[in-house]
Amino acid sequence: MLSPSLNLLSKQGLIWHGDNPTSKTLQNSVEHDNAERSSTGFKQLDALLGSKGWPSGDVMEILTPQPGIGELSLLTPWLKQASKSKKVAFINPPFIPNAKLLELRGVASQQLWLINTPNKKDTLWAQYQCLKSGLCCAVLMWSPIKADTTSTRKLQLAAKDSNTLGVSFRSEKAMNQSTLFPYRMHMKPNENGVDICFLKRRGGWETDTISIEMHTYYRRLPQPNTTTPSSNMGSDSLLTLSAI
Repeated sequence: MLSPSLNLLSKQGLIWHGDNPTSKTLQNSVEHDNAERSSTGFKQLDALLGSKGWPSGDVMEILTPQPGIGELSLLTPWLKQASKSKKVAFINPPFIPNAKLLELRGVASQQLWLINTPNKKDTLWAQYQCLKSGLCCAVLMWSPIKADTTSTRKLQLAAKDSNTLGVSFRSEKAMNQSTLFPYRMHMKPNENGVDICFLKRRGGWETDTISIEMHTYYRRLPQPNTTTPSSNMGSDSLLTLSAI
């Protein structure tokens, strides 16, 4: 028989019983909440990911023909939720992030870190420190140079230990280069958004190409007043978000 205090905890569903349907319901509820928090915001994309959303605790490569085709727009629905309690680090972005438009999309400017480094050594150091700190929900990294095997492994382990999402943006010219990162995604623009396929993903094969209609999604959101000067972090587009 449970003591009075344990009985109270049991009634509140705070003690797990292996054969208790209520406990299973609570567990399913927690799993559902976790899925909601990790969702990319795009059902087609969630379906391709074993985590049913962006894989926190891993580093993912996103390969594009050029910067500014919608990379950041693909991440902002998730960042809106994830950045409420943690920072978003931008390391060597090709354009300045637009704080005003990010605010309109739900990512507060005070949650952003903008870091520019002068050389490869400092870049890898900044990436590693941000990933392992546990202060960031995401570390967004732009680097044309492939990290060596040791550095790549360190970045992946740092992301895993802190449960942080790392995103390495690189040119599609690097598609034939191998990497230790468990996710590689190729992304190219189309008339209504972007085409996406995974070249590599944890627990799955390479995928067919899917189309994400981001233009339709973002037309439902508030738009900046283009007659008003933007914040000092950028212009009206996201990385100037035109670049992102």
